[in-house]
Amino acid sequence: MWRFIGIFLLLFKLTLGSYTHTWDELLKEYTIQGSREGIEAVLVDYEGIGGDKRWKILLDEVRAEEPEKLTFEEKKAFWINIYNIGAVKMVIDNHPLKSIRDAGSLIKPVWKRDIIQVGDAAYSLGYIEHDILRKTEDPLIHYAIVCASLSCPDLRRAPYTPENLREEMLEQREIFLANTEKGKRLEGDTYYVSKIYRWYRDEFEDLHTYLEIPKEKKIKYMDYNWSLNSK
Repeated sequence: MWRFIGIFLLLFKLTLGSYTHTWDELLKEYTIQGSREGIEAVLVDYEGIGGDKRWKILLDEVRAEEPEKLTFEEKKAFWINIYNIGAVKMVIDNHPLKSIRDAGSLIKPVWKRDIIQVGDAAYSLGYIEHDILRKTEDPLIHYAIVCASLSCPDLRRAPYTPENLREEMLEQREIFLANTEKGKRLEGDTYYVSKIYRWYRDEFEDLHTYLEIPKEKKIKYMDYNWSLNSK
């Protein structure tokens, strides 16, 4: 009797987290480290993912999730993963695209389009970012969510996990800042940094301190390349 209950509970636990296993498989198979337009990045085979039968399975698994039952860290990891899956879905659903922004319009930008179903609700990328993740008041989320563009931080080639979330986000931060075409680079007496630091400046406080830039150095922002991070 107790053995049966133990097996049932194990299967139940695996079912709750099943989407991460499928997402992990797709990331491992359809992303590579590469370069496009002179920018080093993790590149995504969107056609490959969209044509894989596991993609529909993943979306069904995400739809079956119940985030309201998760702890704070579990929710944060969950919504970071869902944002990234949603961005991939936006590209796949609107293929072919040169930029994810082409999936939107002046009336309804791409960020406001509902794209992914969780339970009974449909979510937009903008809602997940601004109304869920940014309310955690953790600036590290900006290194974890990826808007399918070359100048974005790299898509992590594995799902984020609540057990190691901070370490995983810090690792993505270091990768981003080390990339001189995306994160930070020095030219003469000026540091060029990502526009992410301008868009969300209030979350990063003093940029000289946050980015460990000497006070005497100037800060300017790089152009943001919205081309798809496609393979």
